[in-house]
Amino acid sequence: MTAEQHSPRRRRFDLFGFEVFRGLLAGCTDDAFADVEAALSSGSNVRGSRERRAVPGFLGRSAALSRGCADVRLETLAAELLGGPCVYLYGDASEIHGDTYWHSDMEGTDDASRTVEGSPARLVKFVLYDTPLDGSDGALRLLPGSHRAPAAYPTADLAPEDLPAHVLPVEPGDVIAFDPRARHAALGGAIRRQIAVAFARRPEHASAQQQLMSLVMADKTVV
Repeated sequence: MTAEQHSPRRRRFDLFGFEVFRGLLAGCTDDAFADVEAALSSGSNVRGSRERRAVPGFLGRSAALSRGCADVRLETLAAELLGGPCVYLYGDASEIHGDTYWHSDMEGTDDASRTVEGSPARLVKFVLYDTPLDGSDGALRLLPGSHRAPAAYPTADLAPEDLPAHVLPVEPGDVIAFDPRARHAALGGAIRRQIAVAFARRPEHASAQQQLMSLVMADKTVV
């Protein structure tokens, strides 16, 4: 596919920084979140605080999620959105309590440290939830286009509810794909569980792949 033949969803992703896939992982959602419950209950390799508990490396611990991602060819979908072959970064699960305020998942790094092989790192994060969510109970909300220049959006200067964000209501099985540099938040939610699987555009050289992994693991947040 040439630059002139980008799919409509890739063009939307490039422009706005997100795309929604309704029912994409409906076939594995119940079993995958049962695995999340088991992992959180066991306490094994669970990190975080009372407000947010995380299960790193969850994709490798959930056969249901692994099968689901393979069945829908999630890596192929990532390659379409990012415009080339991708490398898997992480697949985590989390339990979130209350609000998540405006942030970018690569907060606190300057523009130079966000580059790989001299170009901006290209990433996509897929997330799904265990319950229906809308704008009043913790649905993900984003500032469209903010992935292009996150630092240009001083969200701390405004009350969270005053920002003209795009709210993404979901049902279990729906998957949101977004650029983790985009400014995003979730307001009004109680307790909800999230699974996140992330990919990056594959760098050409092995040294750049290591640079990419160091960048992502240094700045990654679960939400």
